[in-house]
Amino acid sequence: MQYLHTIYCDDIRTEVGNKLSLMGMYSSHLYVESFPATLPRLGCFATYCEDIDAPLQDGTLTLLLNGQEIVSSVSSAANQKRSARDGVAPPIGRMKTFLILLTPLQLEGPSLLEARMTIGETSLQGTRLHIQAAPSPEATPARG
Repeated sequence: MQYLHTIYCDDIRTEVGNKLSLMGMYSSHLYVESFPATLPRLGCFATYCEDIDAPLQDGTLTLLLNGQEIVSSVSSAANQKRSARDGVAPPIGRMKTFLILLTPLQLEGPSLLEARMTIGETSLQGTRLHIQAAPSPEATPARG
C-alpha cells in the first residue's frame, strides 16, 4: 500500500517540543480577492506512506502550478532505516514527510496547485488545491 496525503496551509510553524502547527488549512479551494494575486506564504505538508517491506528507494515530491514544476524535494533511501525496539510492536509502514513553504507565490489567474510523489516507477497524486477569485457577494444566494 502506498499513498500521498497533502495539506495546504498559510504557514507551517515549529513549536516548543519539536511539534508542528499548520496554520490556516485549506481543503480543495483557496479564494483570492482578484487576479493577479500574491500569496505571501503558502505551505504544503505532505506525507508519503508505504509498506514496511517495500524496498528502500529515493523519492521526489514535486509541486506543480498549472502543470509546471515549481519546486521539488528529494528523500534519500540512504537516510532511511528499519529498526525494531524491544517490547514495541513492529511498525507496519514507513513514512516520509515533506514541508515546503512557497514565499511568495505569484498568481496571474486561476490556478491549480498539485503535489506528486515519485518513488521508482510509481507516481502518486496528492490533493489538489484550486485557487480562484472569490465569488462576488451579488453572486452568492441569500440564506434564510
